[in-house]
Amino acid sequence: MPLLTCLAAEIDNNRQLVQRAVTQTLGASAISETAANRLAACIAELESVLVRHRPQLVDKLVVRGRPLQEQWETRGPGLLNNVAQRTAEGFVAHNGEVVLVNPLVGGHGRAHLANNRVTLEAVLANPHDALPETLRLGWLLTQLNVDVPMYSDPIPQFLLLRVASLACLSLALAGAESVE
Repeated sequence: MPLLTCLAAEIDNNRQLVQRAVTQTLGASAISETAANRLAACIAELESVLVRHRPQLVDKLVVRGRPLQEQWETRGPGLLNNVAQRTAEGFVAHNGEVVLVNPLVGGHGRAHLANNRVTLEAVLANPHDALPETLRLGWLLTQLNVDVPMYSDPIPQFLLLRVASLACLSLALAGAESVE
């Protein structure tokens, strides 16, 4: 499911979305045409339900994203610069895409290493006063290059995301401390 969320930001066609997700995880020939069409139809139904219950979701995400963007522009580059100074050259990704998603659990995010993308719930306020959302965003962005072979080769693939999140936590906290 996280991969579908990540890829949905760039692929509008549900059939192509299913095919790309399956190809990325299991290989190009891992799903039949019939199964891919069924999954695409299920995704279309989910979209239909979401649009019925949250017809202005996209507009709301834009509004919710503005404060986070302003806060990020103020402190985010300094946070990432601090992390870059504490780590090896190239540890911090030169670019990464941030995709805001509907807040379902009140403050969640995920780094999608293979896609150089972060999904982040667009909450209106910091869920925890002491931990601003810019810190969560910085923490997620610092993880994006952990899949580079020089960092990821010694780590079993199934543990990579967990190791990345834990390894980058102290870096993000130190970077955030440097920008208050």
